[in-house]
Amino acid sequence: MSRVTSPTLAQTERMLNLVPYLSTHQHIPISKLCAEFGVSKKELLDDLNTLWMCGLPGYTPLELIDLSFDAGFVSIRNAEILEIPRSLTTEEIVVLILGLDLLSKSVESLAKEINNLQNRLRSIVGDFAKAVPTIDSGHRAIIKRAISERQNLKITYYSPVSDNVSVREITPIEIQVDSGNEYLLAMTDKGLRNFRLDRVSEVILTSTTKQNFESQGQSNNAEIEVQLKITKDSRQVAELFNLDLAQTALAPDGIHKALGFSSEWFVRALMSKGLSVQLVDPADIRSEIAARCAELIEIYESGALPK
Repeated sequence: MSRVTSPTLAQTERMLNLVPYLSTHQHIPISKLCAEFGVSKKELLDDLNTLWMCGLPGYTPLELIDLSFDAGFVSIRNAEILEIPRSLTTEEIVVLILGLDLLSKSVESLAKEINNLQNRLRSIVGDFAKAVPTIDSGHRAIIKRAISERQNLKITYYSPVSDNVSVREITPIEIQVDSGNEYLLAMTDKGLRNFRLDRVSEVILTSTTKQNFESQGQSNNAEIEVQLKITKDSRQVAELFNLDLAQTALAPDGIHKALGFSSEWFVRALMSKGLSVQLVDPADIRSEIAARCAELIEIYESGALPK
């Protein structure tokens, strides 16, 4: 499932689109540019001020992008310097590959494109640059022992979906490898789950014997369907919720259906998009979002830091 795009990544994507757009729309009014990119005036000015410091190594006026927007109209100069082919050192290519490897885990919707770019870079320097997750060998040994002796485990696990660290008692079944990552397939009180081993910070062998997970089945893994109405930033919303806008554009009510397996992920994803998307159904997720928003407003008005 896709993860939520961070504000920093969204701004980077927007600035990459701003440069070619401004090159073909010189002297465009700031108000019109805000409407075109669906951002506030403050957000746009932040982007333009950041672009002012962008360019190529050397960082003199000859290599930096030159912008003018003081009079309320935006013009760009010297952006063509970015089109000049440059020779990268081996060290620079390695840094790019490592950065792309980390980026692919944050922007899963672009994983295929990022992987293709990584392969092109690796063809130049070789396939030795990779960010490999660190797994405690002691944890792996305890897990294998629990599987062999049919014992339960108590693990401390970080979930990126809920951004939360929790302690869980599980029945380990087997260790699997997928896309270079090790996963522990285990039975929990909510059904079968996969746990990435590099996100496990503690493993304790318990005295509890193995549960009868066959009788529990996977009833708690039911697919969740939500109904969404997009108000702006349709492309970003479609990528986040894996929507096919072409097939649903003609729907008379403008409602789009999205599928997933975690209500917590939907809550966090919808809150991250703000006014770009409206949740129509189900009511329980709407209520949870409303409750969290009310809590955030209370914290903001009180000036207290969240615990």
